[in-house]
Amino acid sequence: MNGENQTGRQRAGQVAAALLWACLALQVAGILLGPVISGGAERIPQFARLGGTFILVLYALLSWHAAAQWLRRYAGWIAGGMIFGHLGDLGMGQVIPSPDSWLAGMLLFGIGHLLYIGAFLHLGGLLARTGRRGRLLPLVTAAPTLGIVVWVLLTTGSDHHPLMIHGALGYSLVIFVMTACAVSLFLQDRRLAPLLVGALLFLLSDLMLGDSAFLHKRGPLWNDIVWVTYIAGQALIVTSPALVRRIVDNTPVFHGKGLHFFR
Repeated sequence: MNGENQTGRQRAGQVAAALLWACLALQVAGILLGPVISGGAERIPQFARLGGTFILVLYALLSWHAAAQWLRRYAGWIAGGMIFGHLGDLGMGQVIPSPDSWLAGMLLFGIGHLLYIGAFLHLGGLLARTGRRGRLLPLVTAAPTLGIVVWVLLTTGSDHHPLMIHGALGYSLVIFVMTACAVSLFLQDRRLAPLLVGALLFLLSDLMLGDSAFLHKRGPLWNDIVWVTYIAGQALIVTSPALVRRIVDNTPVFHGKGLHFFR
């Protein structure tokens, strides 16, 4: 039975790797072959963008399905976050009809961030049971303040509808808390650096998106820079279950002291 499980994991890993390569190929092809549109702000066509995040959804679901029992909850939260991220892309791309694509996108992405927060808190709790402490409370306490400061800087003097401005406040709070949770995980185990980089890239892409939405800042291939930053961040987050598995497999302390929850 163990041999069959091992073979199944190897096959799942091969399929997962192929999905990641396919996602990368779509983005590179879009940059190299796509027409310059949106006044020179982008080249990657919509089908390549949405195809890329759909592939990440497939990867996340495969990762959840193939995860060991102790990792399934974390992988499931991550998969849920990626699904709502893809729905957010569909909403902002107006593939899913809505009265306001920006509001729809913020709502869907906000739900995705809440699911990521749930995943990070769950993983942080497991790591804490091994004596690895983060700085969750001070970080999560400070995060809303930073979110409010950024929101004020972006929206002061904006002519957007008040509903969008207030929605941006809620979204800013959620994404800064998500990032704070990722920082806390990194402080618990430095090997989770790729996950932290993913969260920071996601945050950076949203800050750049806010710049273009509220302050109307946009340069050559601006939308492509925002997109590549975003999808790289999502990729690092959705591959984190595999990273966590490697960390646990290579750390004896997780296997001893009766820590059976890691097996």
